Order: sequence, then C-alpha cells, then structure tokens
Amino acid sequence: MICLLLGIGTGEAVAVVSTPVYEARAQLFVATRTGVDTAELNQGQTFSQARVQSYAAIVATRQVTQPVVRELGLRYTPEELASRITAEAPLNTVLINITVRDTVPVRAARIADAVAQRFSTVVEKLETPKRAPASLRDPDESTPSLRLTRSASPSRRASPRNLYHRTGCSTS
Repeated sequence: MICLLLGIGTGEAVAVVSTPVYEARAQLFVATRTGVDTAELNQGQTFSQARVQSYAAIVATRQVTQPVVRELGLRYTPEELASRITAEAPLNTVLINITVRDTVPVRAARIADAVAQRFSTVVEKLETPKRAPASLRDPDESTPSLRLTRSASPSRRASPRNLYHRTGCSTS
C-alpha cells in the first residue's frame, strides 16, 4: 500500500512540475470544382479522397512552416514547428485535421489556423497548372480547393495530464 501511494505521489509530482502541452485543432474540407453532372460530382469526390492522404503529408513541410514562423514571429525554426504539427485525413472523407501542440494554448490555436491557411495556399499553388495564366484556364478544370470548416480554439491541457484527469476522478 505504501509503494502504491508513493507511486501515485511521484506521478502527481512529475505532472505538476512538467511543462504542460496544449493541443489546438483546425479542420479543412477538400472540394473539387466540377460541373453539375452526377458522374462529374462522383469523379470529383473520388479525386478529392485520393488526394487528401497526400495533402496531409504536406502540412508539416517547410513550404508551410517557414511562412508561418515568419508571419507569427515565432521563436521556433520551421523544423521545430513541423515537429509540433500532425495532420490526419480520416478514411473515406475529404477532411484534413491539423493538430498543433504548444506550451501556450492561445498560441497553439493561432499556429493551427495559420498553418491551415498557409497550407491551403500551398496546395492551390501545387495543383495549379503552369501551362496557362488563371484567366486562360478552363473554369471547369478539376482544381481542388481547401476550406476551413473548424477554426482552432485554445484547448485544455494535452499532456502531462494529472492522475485525477486520467482516471476521471474529481478533486472537488
């Protein structure tokens, strides 16, 4: 019993003195501009689902992180920022969830929104053919667009979580 109480006490002490980390999440919807024909809509949906997995891998690249570091005046290198970002594309969806971990909850939310915005710009540039200026391109061309569906907001602490939080116990 003494060992158990000692273990719990040590765990709580580590949680109290550890720097808390917060998560903020933004979500993007990937749409493809297509006609109104059902076959075209289905083709656009299939195209978007195939692309989102690749897009998720681009979120933490230097093309995204370097401008975000500069824009927000962060004290991280683009690589350090990239290590704080995760992106996932849930199976059979056209959604991309961007999660940023930081020691300040408001900053985590600002970074997540800035990453989502910059990422949208990067994807648009990658997908825009260089063969013709925008004014000369076919308006029905299947070019994906990313739209923010959920802005990031400051969250509760992601880690370390105290024992009461993990077990669902209440201190009140």
